[in-house]
Amino acid sequence: MSISDFDVEPVVSFRSFAWVLGALGVVLGLLAAIGWPVPHVAGRVGGQQAWADTVHDARAWLGHDGWRTSGASWV
Repeated sequence: MSISDFDVEPVVSFRSFAWVLGALGVVLGLLAAIGWPVPHVAGRVGGQQAWADTVHDARAWLGHDGWRTSGASWV
């Protein structure tokens, strides 16, 4: 028995999985850098109320409030 008996073909799916994780990381990093609000979790607040709070936070961010606070957080 030699080492060549244990040679296997490389896994191709891991490389694509790494690309997907990398792309997701870039998108989430950009959202974090611009201060986009984190969605509320339904278990913490409540089903409909969590969605309403998330929409409210996004509208406040789009109304220029988010840009001011995210810029201050970098200082």
